Amino acid sequence: MTEFIKPGRAFYGTGLIFYGSQQIFNGGFRSVFIPSWPSWPHEWLIFPYVTGCLLILAGAVIAVGFKIDERRLKAISLYIAAYFLILLIFCQLPLNLFISPYSPRHLGVWTDALKDLAICGGALVMAGSFDQGSSFTNKDGRVVQVLSKLIPFGRIFFSITLVSFGLDHVYYTSFVSVLIPSWMGIPEFWTYFGAIALICSGIAIILKIFLRPVSLLLAIMLIIWVFIVHLPRAIADPYIGNGNEIASTFDALAFCGTALVIASVRKLNMQPDLSPKIEAI
Repeated sequence: MTEFIKPGRAFYGTGLIFYGSQQIFNGGFRSVFIPSWPSWPHEWLIFPYVTGCLLILAGAVIAVGFKIDERRLKAISLYIAAYFLILLIFCQLPLNLFISPYSPRHLGVWTDALKDLAICGGALVMAGSFDQGSSFTNKDGRVVQVLSKLIPFGRIFFSITLVSFGLDHVYYTSFVSVLIPSWMGIPEFWTYFGAIALICSGIAIILKIFLRPVSLLLAIMLIIWVFIVHLPRAIADPYIGNGNEIASTFDALAFCGTALVIASVRKLNMQPDLSPKIEAI
């Protein structure tokens, strides 16, 4: 199943390319990355432009490779993971816990933070798919060595978002059901179906239950959502919320890529022993 690694990297890398392009086009950060607080990054255009360019470059090399040594690609993926983890810890968490007027007990408040967590997890998953036969040494730098220790948690971060978004489908059924195309009918059924699929997929990936088939089925479901849910909405209203519908399309594509790589990578450091080995890998 290693044939899914390259398309998985391509999907995830394409997501990064879009995120960077959107920052440059809008001249500002998407709320998933840096919310309204802190305000100072939004006041200096150099920050979204520079980080946008870096995301585009990182996405391109992850998606294509460009004959770059896999250890360098692994290090680039780790730096991307660190970037999103820093944004989560120092922007999203303080905002939701201490600054936002909305109670952090509401799961919907955490949507942006959870997307940030999933993108960070995806970068760690990508890092784990590169140069699996060796580890970093002192020549690679202390920062990269430390970041490499986070690779086993990539699928965990990704799965936490899956489970949380599944619960969102249950808690906010009336909101989610309107996203279902009218031609599919019975929107409540499809909303609960999606909820069960996301929750079960997240739990299965965390516990390594039928890891490969579950991840592959999840990727298939996500790519179907790209074409029947997100893409039509993006085409119908591409400018609403500074292109939020288009961004959601690429979120789903990046998540699909993450699931494909999880389904393909056999290296044990992608699956830390946080639970009993229910399925042999």
